[in-house]
Amino acid sequence: MSRSIIPENLSGREAMLIYDLLSAIQDEIWNHYETQLMEIIQAEYSIAPPEWGYAENSENLNDEIPF
Repeated sequence: MSRSIIPENLSGREAMLIYDLLSAIQDEIWNHYETQLMEIIQAEYSIAPPEWGYAENSENLNDEIPF
């Protein structure tokens, strides 16, 4: 059985605060990276994904995110 990353003893108010924080973070990421995210989403759902550019400049979507 996997352990949840969310404590089981949160109050409803604490859970709502965390939910609001995560929503705000999601909005900030979307606002800052909208164009890049749309390109990735389109490539993932496309039958023939667009070229990502030259190999030395292309992203590897399987790479770890450095943060």
